[in-house]
Amino acid sequence: MWEILTHFSGKFSDSFNSESCSDCGAGTYSGAAAAACTACGTGKWSDSLAAMFESTCTDCAAGQYNENTASNAISACVSCAAGRYSTTVAATSASVCAICGAGTYSSASSPTSCTNCGIGKYLFDNSNDEILHNSVDDCLLCNAGSYQHSVGSSECISCPDGTPFGTAMGATSQAEAGCIPCFCAVGKFCPDLAAGEWRAKREKIATFTTH
Repeated sequence: MWEILTHFSGKFSDSFNSESCSDCGAGTYSGAAAAACTACGTGKWSDSLAAMFESTCTDCAAGQYNENTASNAISACVSCAAGRYSTTVAATSASVCAICGAGTYSSASSPTSCTNCGIGKYLFDNSNDEILHNSVDDCLLCNAGSYQHSVGSSECISCPDGTPFGTAMGATSQAEAGCIPCFCAVGKFCPDLAAGEWRAKREKIATFTTH
């Protein structure tokens, strides 16, 4: 007469009428009377032995992915590369890691978002090359004659055409950039003076108008 042994959840036997049950290894689980353990799916991992439920398989966090099954450690979850980010939990492919957009970068581990470049800076590339978004140093200072007062910008704002400007890099306003407005009447034009001369002229006008 055959004696049938029922295996408890979290264990298995690959032999009929076996008198012993083996624990399911990390990265797998099983229900009762299982002939084999079931692997945790891609995007998940588990370091538990003799796991009984699929819920034992833990999702890889946002900013990570795992393309393999039966993963037995959190290290199986691979971080998106610097310059990319992901908001997807339990991601199964590196394709979920998107390149940061214009005016932003990502240098953190397992990034779930990108960081804005600060004021006075810009980053023109729009999600084309991760190498251009993987460090705060990718945010470039606005050139002389331009400025930027907003964060996360793809370009800087130039001083008005035909106006002299200073030599400051990374300006955050027209004043910092030394943009000198021309006060000429309609039909006339501003003479080609050096920025310093225009600055003195502007300060003189400002002094006159406040008295």
